[in-house]
Amino acid sequence: RCLPEYAIKVLERLHHLIEDTNNIINIIAVDKGNLQKSVQHLFGFENPDNYLKKFIQFTVPLTVGEVSESISAKYQDYIDLFDKDIFQCDDSIDEFMQVIFKDIDVRTQEQLVKRAKVAHALLYKDKKDYSFMCMELLLTVLIQYYGDPCNLHNPLPHKFAGLFRNASTEINGFMEEKFSIIYSRHLHRGAFDGVEYVLPATPYLYGMILFTWYWMHPSSKEFVIHCPENEIYKDVMNNYNEFKKYVETIKLIK
Repeated sequence: RCLPEYAIKVLERLHHLIEDTNNIINIIAVDKGNLQKSVQHLFGFENPDNYLKKFIQFTVPLTVGEVSESISAKYQDYIDLFDKDIFQCDDSIDEFMQVIFKDIDVRTQEQLVKRAKVAHALLYKDKKDYSFMCMELLLTVLIQYYGDPCNLHNPLPHKFAGLFRNASTEINGFMEEKFSIIYSRHLHRGAFDGVEYVLPATPYLYGMILFTWYWMHPSSKEFVIHCPENEIYKDVMNNYNEFKKYVETIKLIK
């Protein structure tokens, strides 16, 4: 994250320090793309790799890593803003966070949670349930990281497996793959094949997330969710107005 001139100076000085030694291995952790741009910016080389060869003999690419199975412990201060006892569920918060943070680097994950925390503090004083928290995080990731690919003003897609993508943008397939597996544990089809789903009498975390998403979108005749008489489901049904405010707020936070 340093200035291009400084990055090149560091490389040049490291090179001069160790070029006549044969018992030192220099390991450089760097964003190679940014370094190549720095070289192009300073020297105008069309192929910056030719310049970098004298500093870097070989590279080992690193992934963003895997999301920890206990990731919720890292963000406990945010989770503590919510009340886990509003409704009882056995679903894993960690599993949910593993899904939405997949393929996102740790630093960006931290920024996203901080922004969600700021938006929540601006909007809400009373405690919300865990499904509310999950929706906040999901909306934050979709809007802040993926650029709102599933436009919240579009009608709901007819298959719940496609809730988190649209025709022009597919989010690495992970939303469709993972969430459809989670939902299929609980949802069962109603009278109309493939377009009507019935929630169980006892609310569960992912069903409430799906139900909230359903109410955030304009009514769709192609996709219907029915829920039993339960006060928790009624509360979820009414949350969609608050989430519309959340969407407008999170879009303003940079």
